[in-house]
Amino acid sequence: MINDNKINNQLICLKTGLNAKIISCFDKEEFSYVKIKLEMKLEDT
Repeated sequence: MINDNKINNQLICLKTGLNAKIISCFDKEEFSYVKIKLEMKLEDT
């Protein structure tokens, strides 16, 4: 049972502050699985 309002929501990682987006989610045997995409920018060192 996919809840469409969760998909494409903009999220922020509390630990790193990176932007994230939920790509897909599904429920299986009492567990919820979520696939996310993190947007990360690397600087030159």
